[in-house]
Amino acid sequence: MNTKLTSSLGDHPDWVDHGVSALNAWIGDQLASSGNALHIGMSLYHENRRIELTREALFEVYPRPTNKICLLVHGLGINEGIWTIRGGGPRFVGQTYGSLLQRDHGFTPLYLRYNTGLAIAANGLELSRLLSRLLEVYPLPIEEGLLIGYSMGGLVIRSACHQATEAGESWVRLVRRVFYVGSPHLGAPLEKAVWLLSEFLGVADITATRVLRDLLNTRSR
Repeated sequence: MNTKLTSSLGDHPDWVDHGVSALNAWIGDQLASSGNALHIGMSLYHENRRIELTREALFEVYPRPTNKICLLVHGLGINEGIWTIRGGGPRFVGQTYGSLLQRDHGFTPLYLRYNTGLAIAANGLELSRLLSRLLEVYPLPIEEGLLIGYSMGGLVIRSACHQATEAGESWVRLVRRVFYVGSPHLGAPLEKAVWLLSEFLGVADITATRVLRDLLNTRSR
C-alpha cells in the first residue's frame, strides 16, 4: 500500500465508507468524544484514502501541482464521492467536478472528508487549521484558492472563512471565489422537521412515542 495514502479501515468496498459517513452524521459527536475508531477525522482524501498533510505526500499524489487550488467539501452524511460525475456519457467516465476544473481552468482539486455529525463551528475551526497547514506544506506557493461546498459543506466553509478572518489567518486572503451548492444558510428544513416531530412526540407522552422521541434525540449536533 502507498505509504502516503492511508485508510483507517483497510481495503473495503465503497459502501462501507458510505455507511461510516452516514453513521458519523447520526452520532458523530458521540463517536468523536469517545475516541471510537469509526470517527472520521477531517483530512484530504484521494481515491478513497487519506492523504498525509506533508509536502512529500502531496507531491506524490499531485506530481504536477499548480499554484491554484480548489477545495471541494461534501455535505451531511456523505463523503467526497459526491463529486464524481454520474452519467453524461462515455466522455465523463471516471471524471469528477474537480478533474474538470483542473483540465479547463488549471486548479489542483483537493477533496475533504470530515465528520458531519460535529457542530458547524467545530468543523469550521478544524478546516481553518487544515488550510493553514496546507499553506505551509503545499509544493508550490498558492496564489489562488477556490472553495466549493455542497449543502452542509458550504456552511463549514463559511464558518472556516469567518473564523480565519477573525484570527487573521493568511489562507483566507488567497480565496478568490466561494460557491455554495444548495447550502441551507437559513436553516435546514430536514432538521427543523425532525425537531418539530421530536417536540410533538414529547407532548404525546406514552411509551411508544417516548421510544421514538429518544431515538430521534440521539442524533448529533
